[in-house]
Amino acid sequence: MKIVQDNKSLVNLCKLLAKQHIIYLDTEFKRDKTYWPQLCTIQFRTSRQTYLLDMVDIFKYDLEKLKYILSSNVILKVIHSAKQDIEVLNYTFGIKVKNVFDTQLVYDQIFHTATIGYRNIVKNLLNVNLSKKLQSSDWSQRPLNSKQLIYAENDVKYLPKIYLFLIQKIKKKKNGENN
Repeated sequence: MKIVQDNKSLVNLCKLLAKQHIIYLDTEFKRDKTYWPQLCTIQFRTSRQTYLLDMVDIFKYDLEKLKYILSSNVILKVIHSAKQDIEVLNYTFGIKVKNVFDTQLVYDQIFHTATIGYRNIVKNLLNVNLSKKLQSSDWSQRPLNSKQLIYAENDVKYLPKIYLFLIQKIKKKKNGENN
């Protein structure tokens, strides 16, 4: 996983993301003792690499290209349980995140289930056991420890496979297949 902590690296990341048709993303934020959530990290996954954008010192970045990417109708953003991620991104950047594929909502629609968490969807579809112990850790503390970095990477690592599985299921349903 590549960690983005300076403007030059963010510019390079945005150039890469702008070329993608699909990006996979997740956020970590601090919500306790704050009226609005404080965005701490954004994790991006492309087909080849994971990136963690450190958002604690947000004012050091030129965020215009990132705002454009997040609000683009051309680039599909795949997120699991997107509601809170979209809320924190919209609030932080003053934008509307557009063109979102929420893997949780789609999975629930296909399988007629109650809300499924990321850990369970990864286990069900990929037979991988993930720990969610660090979900409520203090993501605003720096430096992030190695366990937090692994946790953050895992939150986007499996999204491409989940997305492909769900798209295949949708196509089969459209073609009248039951499997």
